[in-house]
Amino acid sequence: AMLWGDGDGIQDPFGTTYDPAKQIPDTVADQKANEYSLYSYYKKLLSIRAAYPAIARGEYTPVIVPDSKLGGFIADWDGQRVCVLHNAPLSGADLDLNALGLSAFTKLPAFAGVEDASLSDGVLHLGSQTSAVLVTGA
Repeated sequence: AMLWGDGDGIQDPFGTTYDPAKQIPDTVADQKANEYSLYSYYKKLLSIRAAYPAIARGEYTPVIVPDSKLGGFIADWDGQRVCVLHNAPLSGADLDLNALGLSAFTKLPAFAGVEDASLSDGVLHLGSQTSAVLVTGA
């Protein structure tokens, strides 16, 4: 159940089996004030998806990063081309976009995750457990 923080007294649904000790005890009101909360994370993801509809609607081409646990996809939709890359490991990574055939992606308008992402001279630094959105453009 989602606790809103307005005294609503909401309870878990009947028959739920999810361990209460693993649930987030904070209310939405509490989470709005915390930029690292689950609420803030989902809000950021939804704003990225709204800004780049190709992510949800596009035709995907996988991006494989050899010998790593990194990867992602290129999404094309209605003239919009977006590359989304994910770094799942607990350490950051530097990706040479040219070597991956992604040199057309020259802007990093958004990222989400545990750490930061940055793009400089065709090298994407992707922090641990972080995803980046790259777009083409001058």
